[in-house]
Amino acid sequence: MSCVYAVCIDEMSEELYHEIYQRMPEDRQNRTSRYKHHTDQMRSVAAYYALERALICYSPAAQDVEKLQIGYEASGKPYLKGFHEFHFSLSHAGKYAICAVNWENSIGADILQIRRADLRVAKRFFAKTELDQLMQLQQGIKQDRLFTRIWTRKESYVKFTGEGLNRELSEFNMDLNSKKLMIKSQIMPVQFWEMEEPEGYMISICCKAGITNNIQYHKVQTDHS
Repeated sequence: MSCVYAVCIDEMSEELYHEIYQRMPEDRQNRTSRYKHHTDQMRSVAAYYALERALICYSPAAQDVEKLQIGYEASGKPYLKGFHEFHFSLSHAGKYAICAVNWENSIGADILQIRRADLRVAKRFFAKTELDQLMQLQQGIKQDRLFTRIWTRKESYVKFTGEGLNRELSEFNMDLNSKKLMIKSQIMPVQFWEMEEPEGYMISICCKAGITNNIQYHKVQTDHS
């Protein structure tokens, strides 16, 4: 089973923000501090808070969250030291930050606010078949939702593999009907799910093919530390 934990930064007090920041690992603090805008810093801290809440839900023994340490694989994919069986993926957009988790298998997640499709981005990063599907739709909510679905699936996949920016997004394409991913006509052993939560946003999850598709969504309360 996979779960998604979401934090709304509009609901985070400055007091809670600083409290979480102070207990983050030093490298996470440094990454957060490099953001120029406070809103971006809030998203980064909120994503870490979602990770804390997710881990505590999975393992009550992890209550001492101040000792959490994040390591990075050679690919750059993060993991929690001491919890190698705990797989997670962080993402943030707009006023939300999320942490998607799976206890047994790798996971990748991306969240994006649904807004007007950016055709310049699509022409640069989408495969030809994806771009063709997008251009068949008239400008409007259907095109916007399809753009968001394609983009978040691509992002969730490179987070699943840990490739990140090392993989050109236009190198692979999504069969949007079967939810399969193709690289040079080869079907990759992954599967995708989407959820339009919270309202106005889309979350895509990428997991190993064949595992259960039971995904739970949790809104993290921010009225306690």
